[in-house]
Amino acid sequence: MAVASAEFRVPIGFLSGLRSRARVDPTECGVRVTQPNGAWLVVRGSETGWGRGPVSDKGRLKAETAVCFLINKLLQLSLTKEVKLIRGIQKEVADIREELESICSFLKDADAKAALIREDMDDGIKTWLKQVRESAYHIEDVIDIYMLRVGQPRLQHHGYIGFLQKVAFLVTKIKPRHEIASKIRSIKLSIIEIKARSERYGFNSYERGPSNYGKDFTWHDPRAAALFIEEDEVVGIESARDELIGWLVEKATKRSVVSVVGMGGLGKTTLAKKVFDSQKVKAHFDCYAWISVSQSYKIEDLLRMMIKQFCKAGKEYTPERIDTMDGNLLLSKSREYLQQKRYVVVFDDVWQVNFWGLVEHALPNNSKGGRVIITTRNQDVAYFCKKSSFVHVHHLKPLSEEKAWELFCSKAFQFDDGGTCPPELEKLSLEIVKRCRGLPLALVSVTELGEKQIATETKKTKNKHKINVETLDGKNHGQGEQIQYRKIGTKGEPDCAIPSNPNYSRKLNLAISIAGLLSTKDKVISEWRKLHNSLRSELEKNPHLTSITRILSLSYHDLPYYLKSCFLYFGIFPEDYSVSCVRLVRLWIAEGFIKPREGTTMEEVAEEYLTELIHRSLIQVPQVNIDGKARSCQIHDLWREIILQKMVDLNFCHVFSAFEAPPKQITRRLSIDKTLYEASESIEFPHVRSIFIFNQEEMPKSFVSTFTKKFKLLKVLDFTDAPLDHLPNYVGNLFHLRYLSLRNTKVKWLPKSIVRLQYLETLDLKQSLVFEIPVEVNKHLKLRNLLACFCNYEIRFCMSSERGVKIKEGIECLTSLQKLYHVEVNHGGVQLIEELGKLKQLKKLGLKNLTTENCSTLCASIEKMKKLESLEICSTSEDETLDLQHISTPPEFLRHLYLKGHLEKLPDWIIKLQHLVKLRIFWAGLRQEPLGALKNLQSLLELGISYKAYHAEKLHFEAGGFQKLKLLKFTKLAGLNSLIIDEGALPLLEELQISSCLQLKEVPFGIRHLRNIKVVRFVDMPNELRLGVDPSTGHHYWKLEHVPTVLFSFKAGPRSGVYDTYTLHELCS
Repeated sequence: MAVASAEFRVPIGFLSGLRSRARVDPTECGVRVTQPNGAWLVVRGSETGWGRGPVSDKGRLKAETAVCFLINKLLQLSLTKEVKLIRGIQKEVADIREELESICSFLKDADAKAALIREDMDDGIKTWLKQVRESAYHIEDVIDIYMLRVGQPRLQHHGYIGFLQKVAFLVTKIKPRHEIASKIRSIKLSIIEIKARSERYGFNSYERGPSNYGKDFTWHDPRAAALFIEEDEVVGIESARDELIGWLVEKATKRSVVSVVGMGGLGKTTLAKKVFDSQKVKAHFDCYAWISVSQSYKIEDLLRMMIKQFCKAGKEYTPERIDTMDGNLLLSKSREYLQQKRYVVVFDDVWQVNFWGLVEHALPNNSKGGRVIITTRNQDVAYFCKKSSFVHVHHLKPLSEEKAWELFCSKAFQFDDGGTCPPELEKLSLEIVKRCRGLPLALVSVTELGEKQIATETKKTKNKHKINVETLDGKNHGQGEQIQYRKIGTKGEPDCAIPSNPNYSRKLNLAISIAGLLSTKDKVISEWRKLHNSLRSELEKNPHLTSITRILSLSYHDLPYYLKSCFLYFGIFPEDYSVSCVRLVRLWIAEGFIKPREGTTMEEVAEEYLTELIHRSLIQVPQVNIDGKARSCQIHDLWREIILQKMVDLNFCHVFSAFEAPPKQITRRLSIDKTLYEASESIEFPHVRSIFIFNQEEMPKSFVSTFTKKFKLLKVLDFTDAPLDHLPNYVGNLFHLRYLSLRNTKVKWLPKSIVRLQYLETLDLKQSLVFEIPVEVNKHLKLRNLLACFCNYEIRFCMSSERGVKIKEGIECLTSLQKLYHVEVNHGGVQLIEELGKLKQLKKLGLKNLTTENCSTLCASIEKMKKLESLEICSTSEDETLDLQHISTPPEFLRHLYLKGHLEKLPDWIIKLQHLVKLRIFWAGLRQEPLGALKNLQSLLELGISYKAYHAEKLHFEAGGFQKLKLLKFTKLAGLNSLIIDEGALPLLEELQISSCLQLKEVPFGIRHLRNIKVVRFVDMPNELRLGVDPSTGHHYWKLEHVPTVLFSFKAGPRSGVYDTYTLHELCS
């Protein structure tokens, strides 16, 4: 048997000091000391202690004591100067952290200033801000390197090997700590210089106006163009216009608010103006006013202009001295004038959530049916009005593909081809339209982009298609002043009043003053492809398209500082990528974007951030959960182009794709899309914090090793969907790693070095081939999410098609764990189940292969999980009974419950779950109808009874039951032949799915009572049922004719979840 041995050199004073001061004899530790030459001692030893046998506990303890003495002794002998420096590191680090906090606060102010003056910022302040950011990054790097060098856990050995290991560690760390201390001192000096520079050049003098930072500008108002669009130029708003008009003229006598919500460029102002100008609306009201609000305004100016417009519409004189009235007097005058009038007022482009609180008292609730229209990008603005008025909210959607194509062609080919796209340009045109994703602003602006022409031709074209507006006083205006507009050539009172604001600079020409330029462009494929392939650079540089960037960027600049990084994060993902909201939340937390708040988890704070971005119309929600919460989200393609540029400017992330060159400056994150080999060869930045891999067909084995060696400061390593089959041992060197995703990879094992990832928060192994979690994971005290389950989609869904992972004893140490699924509890038995009860923070738990004899232990553990929100329990087989009756006090906030296995009866405690949203029961074999026990669950939105879960022939939904249920599923209930739905039952049901219930051969009569139903779907149902609902010949079609969508699906192949689906009319045609 081989014997481990080791050798180490120490200073000559080591031995005497060790014996005299620490009272430790090295020979007790199993070591031999010799002095072959010079001033150094050679320490040698072997595991057997040179024949003395195993090292005693007394010797091990003395060795550890000796190490403490060794630090002081070595420093006293040869590194006296460095001692002071290293001892000061922690104070220096604390000082640096304070400086970093100051810099961050300063950057918030600087960012606010940049938001105000936009791209017109002086080059000097741009350069200085870049230096500040890079210094902040440098500070972060040094701190993280410091933690990496001194904070990593070491494998613990005992006896002489442990003794030598500690000696070696202490000696080898002295130089790195000295270097880090020097760097920290250097950084402090550079910060002092940066601050001095800012004071010398006045960069931090925020009391100065924008003109001190850039050029002088004449502010042309942005909204005037939308106010003068002709009727025949408007596309795709007819339905929305009619809905809004209906809300305005309805008979309700109470004051109500109609809010139009949508992202910038969607056409909110255009829609509101067409509604406002409708003769039906004008005839219905005694007086009316249109007020454009914007981000910066004076409430007195808005009230003054509103009163003037009301008086003009009512053909009455304006109150005397109105121009000198203060806010309170203006409120009184407005109320007095409107007290007996039916009025309508539009507040266009509202940004501040509390705006309604400033104006509501000027608009009396006089039982005359007053109406208020608000257009906004922020949903919270609309909902704020609910505190004192009834509110209709219209979420304006992008144009449909058909309408987007119509608008594009009407602009691009308005003077050629009769508004029809030439065949040779159709494919490319459709791609351009797709990039615009139904955004009218983009569609119109893109069609306005023409080829480079001589200045005279361009000028002539612009003049030909421009609608001119003029200010009544002919002057330039400063921020916050009211400007009155009218069409040139008209007389009389102004058409609208708009506060001048630099936030809207030069948007006037957005869709009007350059309209028709594309119609003059040569109709050749090469020119159009050039635009399609270079959209980002065109958005940044082309004067005809920069308006899009400015308009959309208003929403970005209006974000609070803590949301900007969260929003920029969407640029990491590929175009049209829909990212899971829970994944996004975990990533934000790992990146450090989310700050803890007392009484609230970081996940809850992150969800609030996400909700705020949704409400601000910055991100889209393609999928929602049954409770209406966002399931996935994405951004508009044009927003992504803008974000990509901002990410480069801020060193936030570099997207490495076939179209992008390697980064030339420091970057914090890498998003590698399709170009893996080139990325691994060309990227040399060691301080990258996050790496994402997308759309890879293969991954060389050397790739991951290279990256884990090269990027030692990583916090996020996301290999989701990557063709990865192993994880090297080097991953343990990623000391700062907080997020590791191997989801949907071919990785089978986790290296033992994972124990060193002491900051790991999320370990995502879903759909990977990892079947066993190393015991070392139980030392990850900060771990919040352990996700590990696998579903075999190659076979039909059954109990054996899903599996979890084996977890070793000791999981009770993971006290921060919030999500744990799925665990194969048959491998841990009673002890593992008891340990689960000690995880007090658990919110989601999934268990596989539970045996009957362990059910009582599990019930006791579940009762201790007071924060549990989601629970899935699966038995070892369809016949294994889940005896869950032993729970007397279930988790109060349980929302999702999945039971997979035989039940003697439905657990009694389920009826206590008043927060339960989703209940799915599989293979239960119930013979007693469960609906009577479940019908009064007040929060239940989804119910599924599937796969032999119920053996009787009839299910009866009684009147008054399931008042909130939205989704109802029945699957493979072999005996079911009758489904009865009483009138008054399931009043809110939106979707009904019936699958493989082969005895149910007739559409239930009660479907006729479901007035809110939107979709009925039949999957692999008997042919008799389909024939019975044939629109032409079926005797039961009348039961379904009120349902908007009726679908029939048929299994397609052996894979789980793959179906061919047809509408009823497609199937019967």
